[in-house]
Amino acid sequence: MEKLQYHIILIFSLTPIDYRVEEKKWEAEGEEKLKIQEEYTQKTFKYVSFLLSQFKIFNSLDKRIIYLIGNKCDDSENRIINLADARQYAQNKGFKYFETSAKTGSNIQKVFKDNILKII
Repeated sequence: MEKLQYHIILIFSLTPIDYRVEEKKWEAEGEEKLKIQEEYTQKTFKYVSFLLSQFKIFNSLDKRIIYLIGNKCDDSENRIINLADARQYAQNKGFKYFETSAKTGSNIQKVFKDNILKII
């Protein structure tokens, strides 16, 4: 029996959600900003890895296509995860990486079109 091929879409926020909930504007600068960016990026990708490990407990990941989606690319003022870090993480894990905006619809169709073409 042939194993199923999984298409997994993992979406994360490019902006610091915890700062938004507290209605604080992310205003750090210089070294402080870089430290916050690094910590938030590590925390985000650690959580992505955790989600995949949970999926793997119940499913084989032998045949899979994983899309890593950075959402809220329209919010450059509050963006904390930079494009280079996200692309590097995705490349190291063998994921396809896209940035989208649910607010503006940017790249949403591109992600699903790519996914559908892989299925066909």
